[in-house]
This record gives sequence, structure tokens and C-alpha cells, in this order.
Amino acid sequence: PVLHDPQGRESLSKRSTGTSNVDWAAKILGPCFDAACRSDNRDEGEYESALAFLSEFHPKDVTEGLLVSKIVALHFRGMHLLANAQGDISNECKAIYVNMATKLLRLENETIEALTRYRNRGAQKYVVQHVNVENGGKAVVGAVWPGVGGEKNGGMTS
Repeated sequence: PVLHDPQGRESLSKRSTGTSNVDWAAKILGPCFDAACRSDNRDEGEYESALAFLSEFHPKDVTEGLLVSKIVALHFRGMHLLANAQGDISNECKAIYVNMATKLLRLENETIEALTRYRNRGAQKYVVQHVNVENGGKAVVGAVWPGVGGEKNGGMTS
């Protein structure tokens, strides 16, 4: 396993957190593992699974690494709460577990959206699926900016 090889562990830790500094990687991963791994059953398999999950996001910098570690921690903790709700407990306790899990998994989705916005650097994409141009009408295809292009093509640029 990767965790038994110091170089492999260090490399995977850095890849999983988007940093080239092993100390920063450890600071990011520590709280993530605390949230992701069950406190009563921490084994190397859980750590390795969490690391593999983190690395699948391919964080490109520390900001992405922080967001990804939060996503993984929220996911595992939310799923643990849902698993706890399946136990032999009162309906009131089940409702509490499900409510807490719902909040964490909703926050996970919001964090995934934040990661997507960060990766897109706030760029918005519009897709035009259908355009009608009547006889004698003109259509512009491409990016159009107000005040650019002058009188060429009737004041429009394409």
C-alpha cells in the first residue's frame, strides 16, 4: 500500500492537496482525516481511501486542495451520520442524524459549486440553442462588445 512507502505517501499527499509542501499537505489532511475516518475504527485502509478520493479531484493549488478536503470530509461525515441513523435507535435520534447528515451533504454540494466557480474563475457560459432571423434581418455570430467596431458592418462586429 501507498502508506507504507514514505515517498509514495508524500507524493500522494501533495497531489491530493494541490501543494508542493509536505507540511502544508499534512495540515490540510489532518482535519480532513479526523472528519472522514470513524474515530472508533481508524485504519490505514480508510486513510488510503480518503487520499485516493481527494486525489481524484486533481487540485491544482492550495485553495483547491482546501476546498477538496472540505468536500471529502463533509461527504464521509454525512454518510457516517446516515449510517448511524440505520442503527437500532429511537425515531427521534434517527431524525436528528438524518437532519445533521442532510445539512452536511447540502454543504458538500455548495462546496462543490464553489470549487467549480473557482476553477472557472467566475466565467459564465451562455449556450444559444435557437435563433430566428426574419427576411431582411441580420444576425451576429460571435462575441459582441458595445462600443467596439465603429461603422464597419453597420456598427456591428462579429
